[in-house]
Amino acid sequence: MSIGLFMGEMIVLYAIALVGFISRKIGVLDDRANDVFTQLLLYITLPALILFSLDIPFSTTMVKELLWLLTMSIYILALTVFIALWARKKSTLSTKRRSVYEGLIIFGNQGFIGYAVSYILLGEQGIIYVTLFNLCYLILIWTYGIYLFPGL
Repeated sequence: MSIGLFMGEMIVLYAIALVGFISRKIGVLDDRANDVFTQLLLYITLPALILFSLDIPFSTTMVKELLWLLTMSIYILALTVFIALWARKKSTLSTKRRSVYEGLIIFGNQGFIGYAVSYILLGEQGIIYVTLFNLCYLILIWTYGIYLFPGL
């Protein structure tokens, strides 16, 4: 894939965002539009894209790739947790702020742009990769992430 094709697709994504921004600024979209679009993305569009991408032929190569990706996801997240723990111990922040600091190091923004870029670069198979990679992230954020912030 050429960088030009990738940049062209990214320009389209930014153009869509710009249309939304301008629509909001000139009053075409009101305050409730953010909530509506967020719910549309979270509960309809993203699940539909994930289900659509699962319609691929089964192969042992795909299983091997997914197992490798799952292993890499766990490795990267575990490495990030250890780096965050080390940074937390070295920090001079208060106890509450240390938890936030650690959480910010571990839990980056796993937003929708990753799905779009993955789809652009790898097609439907890319959505499967991103979904599996984010599965480990979601498990970590709903377990260790909740553990980090009990008193906040």
